[in-house]
Amino acid sequence: MIPSGALHSLFYPSIRIATSASGSSFLRSEVRVLTLETRLASGRLARRCIAVLTLTKQPPAVELGETHFTLHWADIDYSGRTSGADPVDIGPEGRRLDVVFAHSGQQDGGCWAAIPMALALPVPNQAYMPPGYYEALVEITCENGQGTSIRIRIRSPATWSDLDAEVIAA
Repeated sequence: MIPSGALHSLFYPSIRIATSASGSSFLRSEVRVLTLETRLASGRLARRCIAVLTLTKQPPAVELGETHFTLHWADIDYSGRTSGADPVDIGPEGRRLDVVFAHSGQQDGGCWAAIPMALALPVPNQAYMPPGYYEALVEITCENGQGTSIRIRIRSPATWSDLDAEVIAA
């Protein structure tokens, strides 16, 4: 059993800009993604890990129907038919977790929680966060350990390229 806190997370919100050459109009746009790098500090292996984003605070004028999202691990295939968790193993080489994203083709501001269905087709009724500041808890749980968590503040932007985040507590 991996002890609590054994997962060491480099939770410096690393905003990356990616451009995809896929055939869909969304995937041809530039995408700004908040990713978190996670690795096992002990050199052991954490098995079947999932990550969940829970929004704990949202802008006063915003009422979201859903505030709990199972996130997408980068480099794992997804589609509009994908739902639920896609567990991964985490070792010393690490894994990259997509948390939220915005894209240059969107008509309005805001961002989306990086769940597979929203990544495949980002529409306002699917994990969408209107512009404003949000506080969130990202929790990673693993089959053979207690995982880790981090609190972040997300700036859901008025303009897609202004997506930003900061660590509140690791």
